[in-house]
Amino acid sequence: MQFIIDSLLFIHIVGGFTSLVLFWVPVAVKKGGSAHRKVGKTYVYTMSLVALSALILSIENLFTGRYTMGVFLGFLSLLTLRPLWLGLTCLSSKHGLNARYKTIHLCTSAVLAVAGLGLLIFGISSSSSLAIVMIVFGILGLTAISDVIALLRAEYTIQSKQWLKDHIANMFVGGIAAHTAFLVFGGQSLLPEFQNQLYSIFLWTSPSVIGLICIAWAKRKYTEAPVRADRAKTIKPCRTDL
Repeated sequence: MQFIIDSLLFIHIVGGFTSLVLFWVPVAVKKGGSAHRKVGKTYVYTMSLVALSALILSIENLFTGRYTMGVFLGFLSLLTLRPLWLGLTCLSSKHGLNARYKTIHLCTSAVLAVAGLGLLIFGISSSSSLAIVMIVFGILGLTAISDVIALLRAEYTIQSKQWLKDHIANMFVGGIAAHTAFLVFGGQSLLPEFQNQLYSIFLWTSPSVIGLICIAWAKRKYTEAPVRADRAKTIKPCRTDL
């Protein structure tokens, strides 16, 4: 059993570091090109493996009595998987809301909303130092209810370039989750001497702040047509012969 746990941990660490490197390749290369598509898919699959291994390890934490870590890591795994799968499957909705994308979106949103409610309740009743963080993330998970309602009422549609906006947003959200996990858990292990409240706040918030700025910039750059000023028309004066 311990061999399985150690193997999952090894896969999680190596896969996580690899995913962080792979994330920046599609960001840097030509969009829509071969490298962008191939490395992007590899990143999604690798990061999915990391999130799934974390989900299994969170279950192991629950069985060994580490309930807070188990519940929180399990939720973070779901929070990471959802944008990865949505960011990949939304590419099939370039000409309208694809049934496969709608199904994955509905299922992952429902699971995340239920998990968010559970995390919120657990955080409120917990005396752990992570209680406030769990409450915040629980509320974040509950926001997925809006997508569930919109999808069930058929109010969610893919408009012109909406698929591209969804792709950009979801890929960056997945990257935010990956970098946050690396900084929080890896950073505390690598730099334990800096563990204090201000340092912890920086680790939790900096990837989100930077990521949201990148999402806004990328959406504007790749989905909004450049506004060009109309060329001024030169009106030649009429010549009047006297």
